[in-house]
Amino acid sequence: MHGQGTLIEKGGFSKIVGDFRDNKVNGLGVKIWKSGVMYEGEFTNGIPNGRGVKTWPNGKVFYDTASYTSQNPWPSGTKFIGAQSSKHPSTKKYLQSGATYTGHFTNGKAQGRGEFSWPDGRKYTGDFSNNHANGQGTETWPKGATYTGKFKDDKKHGDGVFSFPGGKTLVG
Repeated sequence: MHGQGTLIEKGGFSKIVGDFRDNKVNGLGVKIWKSGVMYEGEFTNGIPNGRGVKTWPNGKVFYDTASYTSQNPWPSGTKFIGAQSSKHPSTKKYLQSGATYTGHFTNGKAQGRGEFSWPDGRKYTGDFSNNHANGQGTETWPKGATYTGKFKDDKKHGDGVFSFPGGKTLVG
């Protein structure tokens, strides 16, 4: 298939509308899964890749973003802050909880620098590998406490510094 078209995947798993080249959507498109999840944005060889937004039926929204601000909204009216740096995002587990991840992706997983924010106001900014906080980073709590140090598989690992409002610090 070449040009504008619609592809309904086997078994009705999903429907893709967009610009096709060699039977795969390339450029702008919309993919709607049977579950009601929708991705609207850029595709490369049938894979969401570039600027885009994923929306769940419960209203949770995930922006595939990284490093720049787009002044032009997509046709749905959504404005984007950034550009995804690689392949298809793997974000459902984050969005179901109400959390968001903004940063770089490789092969659909959080990889490189990024920021993960929880609904309770906590935030991790730092290195990610294979969808987990791995490497140097800072976790910040809503009341101002921070931990800066090493992380391994989402857990504090090795040396780090806890800083508390009022100036108290713990090093270890």
